[in-house]
Amino acid sequence: METQLDSFPVAQLTDRYNVARSNIYNRLQGLGIQPEKQGSKSVINADHLALMDALDQHLKAGGTIADFAQTQEGSSYGQQDNRTMTYRTASIATPPDFSGMVEAIANQVAERLRQSAPPQPLALAPVVERIEKYRRLNEICEAGYRLSTSDLAPLLGLKTLPGKAFDRYGFHFSKTGKNGAESAWQVTKGNAAS
Repeated sequence: METQLDSFPVAQLTDRYNVARSNIYNRLQGLGIQPEKQGSKSVINADHLALMDALDQHLKAGGTIADFAQTQEGSSYGQQDNRTMTYRTASIATPPDFSGMVEAIANQVAERLRQSAPPQPLALAPVVERIEKYRRLNEICEAGYRLSTSDLAPLLGLKTLPGKAFDRYGFHFSKTGKNGAESAWQVTKGNAAS
């Protein structure tokens, strides 16, 4: 029979790991740990507590419960029976050798960092953006829209529009009155000189 020193209340695990109660039960279930009842309290033994501590570190390093459980299968300190996982340790004073688990965690972290590295931008991206800009300008020209300065400047990649008329990207832009408080601009194909 376990003594009070060999057991730890499940209710205190939320404070120990700073997670919600549902997360504690997900972790216990993922590891196959079935808390025991001591009076009205659910408790786990010291070996299970050590395993939960190791899992918490694994999760904080970016791992998952599933991949942690896989690293435990077949290890020298883990063995699964049909209802719960039991763990062999010499004593609480002699913790199991976690070097294999630390290496697995380090590999997981390295893999996740490789996967989360931002993709290199395609060389065609600026070309596609310019083609889209030309397509929009052509649609505006054909529809005869008169754009406000605040609509046209960002489309051309400018902060302000120069003068009363200018040419850019094979289009001619000229002021043609007002859109509310802003100048209105007409867009036509070709340069003013043509």
